[in-house]
Amino acid sequence: KPGLFELANQGVIFLDEIGELPLSCQVKLLKVIEDFEIMRVGGVSPVKLNVRILAATNKNLKKMVKDGDFREDLFYRLYVVPIEIPPLRTRREDIFPLAWHFVRNYNNKFNQSKTFSPEIIQFMESYHWPGNVRELQNVIERMVIISDEEVLQPYHLPHNIYQQETSDTSMIQVKGIMPLEQARAMVEKKLLAHVLSIKKTTREAARLLGVDHSTVVRKLKKYGFKINEDLIDG
Repeated sequence: KPGLFELANQGVIFLDEIGELPLSCQVKLLKVIEDFEIMRVGGVSPVKLNVRILAATNKNLKKMVKDGDFREDLFYRLYVVPIEIPPLRTRREDIFPLAWHFVRNYNNKFNQSKTFSPEIIQFMESYHWPGNVRELQNVIERMVIISDEEVLQPYHLPHNIYQQETSDTSMIQVKGIMPLEQARAMVEKKLLAHVLSIKKTTREAARLLGVDHSTVVRKLKKYGFKINEDLIDG
């Protein structure tokens, strides 16, 4: 029976989670990459390969090499054209299209017709997603399966996400008496910081807050926010 490498011959093979490969298997993979041939179990002659290898991991392979958990020679054989994908928290503009992609897939899979409320989109765009795309995908699948409502709301999110985001965006607790202007400034500063963490430009922030673009820019300058050319969308 042909193995995965033989089945991928003349094509591409994708090796996911390469960082989980035991050292004993790393030796075998290195031999395949260097010789571009395999020997079937019970075979008498090698099978030549012409295959392109793509490997992925969420681990720090350089550190694993240093710690002796990943072979240095295999690392450099794989590290020919590296493509580093930033974590999801640094590309929040991808969260919305990815969420729609996953909800459509799971709607088809489970014969559902779930959709998102604007509020849950804001929640998902502000959450830091430590598990990256896989965590987002798992969360969407869970909500599609469990929710009895067609429109998904923030409270349909897993408890740890919903609780964290509601805590992070909760109102400022004012301790003691202070002038009204000072209290208003505290609220405005926190609100602006939160909105700019989920929106890419001041114009988008203004639309979300329901104020003029010039008002957002003026407030940012007033409260000492660092403003660069990419942030101001004129």
